[in-house]
Amino acid sequence: MHGKRSIYRRNRTTLIFTLLFSFSFVSLPAQENDAAANSLTASIGSLDSMESWLLYERGLHLFSRKEYGEALNHFNKLIERHGVYPEAEYWIGRVFEQEGEHILAEKQYQKALEAVRVLHIPEQKYEIQYRLAELYKNRGDLDSYSQILNSIILDELENNQLALANESPAINTLKRDGIDRTLLLFRHTFTYSIEAFNQLGIYYYKKGDYRAATAKLIYPLLSFFSITIDYLRDSDPQLTFPEDFDELVEKHSEYVFGTLERIIRRKEKDFSFMRDLDSLEVIDRDNQLRNAATLLPKPPEYYLSGVSCCLQTSFSDPSLKLLMDDYEIFRTMYYLAASLYAEGYTETALRIWEIINMNEDAGMWKLRSEQQLDEPSVDSTDIIF
Repeated sequence: MHGKRSIYRRNRTTLIFTLLFSFSFVSLPAQENDAAANSLTASIGSLDSMESWLLYERGLHLFSRKEYGEALNHFNKLIERHGVYPEAEYWIGRVFEQEGEHILAEKQYQKALEAVRVLHIPEQKYEIQYRLAELYKNRGDLDSYSQILNSIILDELENNQLALANESPAINTLKRDGIDRTLLLFRHTFTYSIEAFNQLGIYYYKKGDYRAATAKLIYPLLSFFSITIDYLRDSDPQLTFPEDFDELVEKHSEYVFGTLERIIRRKEKDFSFMRDLDSLEVIDRDNQLRNAATLLPKPPEYYLSGVSCCLQTSFSDPSLKLLMDDYEIFRTMYYLAASLYAEGYTETALRIWEIINMNEDAGMWKLRSEQQLDEPSVDSTDIIF
């Protein structure tokens, strides 16, 4: 009997060909699609003669086609053959969940977790845990839901003791000095626990535990901006996170004056800063900033920050845009601000909502932030996801 690791290393060329051939069915009409799938299965042979790596891949393909009965046969055959096969246990759970058998699905996910030591890809443990957490959430078992997510977080924090030690200082800095100062002083990155931090932060907020919500939501924020700044420094080693408004104007003048122009044009449609005709750079910056200040409801510094500058830069870079979407960064920032507001840190909360409101691509979170800026309030604490 071959070990699973050797199974996945064998016949890679055949595997790629088979998958490409299988996925090509998607473009066929439904009847031809089914006929092609049946033909491929027939050509491969019976489950008993099929190699384990192909059994698994075929099971995944059948699941994606919603052929749950056949997928179940493939995954069961793997367990019959190997005895312990956590990936198959997990996908059997997915089949049960699709068919509404949530108790059976839970048992399968737990079986898979009991055998995580032999997962081909160890990190798949977290995929299983997230799926189990989702199942608990959907059936209203919020204690089990939060326990699973907390276990994911603890796994990563155990390998990042510095972040754990900095939790209280980072939160205190955020509450006392605001978001820019916090991101200037603290940098930590996380991977598989980001969604757990986000989900738990929102859960605690809706539960009314605002302090716990803040403690969870600060981590995705730190991680996103740490990764973003490191990424930008790869192309510009001299780049620094601005410490104050003067540095922001000096090093990111196009962002500063472009942003202020957009704000002023909300009321003065024809407003523009005077620019050099050749370089298009704003001239006589200090005087123009002073003049602009008279047209703004609040000082220019209120609308501009290193955080906003990073976000605007991220939108123009495809890789960073994907990272923003993956982190759902505006959702995170919105609920972090909401938690801070509920704790009594109004100025810090309003500042974060203003940053979101300044981003045209923030979607519903821009609208909700705008509402909070007009009439700040604590959102409903009903546990609804």
